[in-house]
Amino acid sequence: MIKKIFFIIIIFSFLHECSGYKPIYSKKDQNFKLGKIETFGNEKVNKIIVRNLKSNGKTNKKNAKIFNLEINTKLEKNVKSKDTKGNPNKFEIKIFTSLIINKGSESTLQKSFNISNIYNVFESEFEQNKYEKKIEKTLISKISQKLIIYLQTL
Repeated sequence: MIKKIFFIIIIFSFLHECSGYKPIYSKKDQNFKLGKIETFGNEKVNKIIVRNLKSNGKTNKKNAKIFNLEINTKLEKNVKSKDTKGNPNKFEIKIFTSLIINKGSESTLQKSFNISNIYNVFESEFEQNKYEKKIEKTLISKISQKLIIYLQTL
């Protein structure tokens, strides 16, 4: 019993020391501004990515870099495996994103980001559609984070 109490006290003291933790990329003041953003491809994915970029691309710095972006996205849903009858067992959702960055009169950069997720088939089509939407939101969020981190490193 005394060991358990001692262990709990130790855990709480370590957790208390972590209270000053801040993620590196959670700052609202970024070192870049977004200029013109052109999107091509999947409209749903593009809207969410642009919204995430705009919410994180605000800065008060006068010497911030201005980026004009072209974003091309593609969302694919493929059958990954089938059972003996030919019915799908697993699906894969992939999001392909191509980013072209124009830095004003400077150079043009191009970068591609890909992310995917494999999942099993559900008995209920309603549950499967609900799960697919959840996966899509998660993948779009991850792509947005990758784009923001890439823009911050330029």
